[in-house]
Formats: sequence, structure tokens, C-alpha cells
Amino acid sequence: MTEATLSPTSSRVGSIDRLSFALFLAIVLHVTVIIGISFDIYHGSTPSPSIEVTLSTTVSEKPPEDADYMAQDNQQGGGELAESATPSVTQLSEHVTQKTFNTTPEAPP
Repeated sequence: MTEATLSPTSSRVGSIDRLSFALFLAIVLHVTVIIGISFDIYHGSTPSPSIEVTLSTTVSEKPPEDADYMAQDNQQGGGELAESATPSVTQLSEHVTQKTFNTTPEAPP
């Protein structure tokens, strides 16, 4: 064999070689991840169930026997219809705002 093939300086890996190899591995890894991840539109069988909730302004001590709606408080005698009717508003509010305000009174100092 010749001296050039056995020379220890000819087999050294330079910084450019390490950088090139690291960039190659990074590109291969990124391409593998990008190709491996796929997005699919989920077509569920049924939408999530919804519940009807009514916010009550009055409280009743006795709970109703057969409640038509869920609320934070019991309400007895809220209506006289034989069937449950959806609460609705027939007119729009004159005070439309996107801001919220604190309505609880502050404690005196």
C-alpha cells in the first residue's frame, strides 16, 4: 500500500463535512416528518349533544316534578303551557356592547 492511503491526515473529517452531514440528516428528518404527518377531515357520525339551559332570575324552594329546562335554580310555576316552549325574544336590545362590566357591589373599605 502507498503511504497516502495509510496517512492519518487523509481520513480526518473536517468541520464542513460535519456541517454537511448534519444538514443532510436535518433535511431527511424534516421531510420524513412532513410526509409522515397527514391531516384528514374528521367526519363524525353525529354532532355532540346539546342541552337547553335557562338562566333563572327567581328562586323557588320546591323543585318542579318534571322540568322542561335546566337552570341554576329551581323555578316552580314559570308557565302554563302544556308543551315546553323555547324561550324567545321578539325584539333586539337597544344596548348592544362587547364590553363586560362588574355588576357586584364593592365592599366598603
